[in-house]
Amino acid sequence: MSNVETNEHLSNLKKEINKKITTENKQISKLNSNNEKIIKAIKGYSDFYNELSTFLNESKNDFGIEEDEIPKYFKSNINEVYENYAHIKLDALDEISNQEHYIESLKRGVKKSEKSLKFYESQDKDSDFYEICQPLIKLYETEIELFNKNEENSRKMINELEKISKKLDKWKL
Repeated sequence: MSNVETNEHLSNLKKEINKKITTENKQISKLNSNNEKIIKAIKGYSDFYNELSTFLNESKNDFGIEEDEIPKYFKSNINEVYENYAHIKLDALDEISNQEHYIESLKRGVKKSEKSLKFYESQDKDSDFYEICQPLIKLYETEIELFNKNEENSRKMINELEKISKKLDKWKL
């Protein structure tokens, strides 16, 4: 290739890499935002579980019944409260399913990013193209880290939701 062709080729590669950088920055921003939401949800679900446990203990003491009798008592005497907690249990199960689907999408994202990272890292380290790729390589590394962090936090969220669901095991519509 002539010097002009080489420069044109490198210019086109830079444009392509810059587009990928823009795309990956958007993905990283989205992953960060999702992670913040998941962390807040974990805290919210943990707090709710503690409040639920307190409520059930107080109900047990107030009504002089065992914890496994509480759903039956509420269904017979305070049906609206019973239905609310039964819906909360269903919502928790739905959210568990949503998080499991999200985890699967995160796993696919990791595989895709690892494949792209491997490609860009495999370029000739002495080439101009490799140097152009360095910011993109760092973004893929960050993105993979965020995919894994979101998966870990989603699993923590599922754990909190499962605790709520188990606590409301006998609350059925």
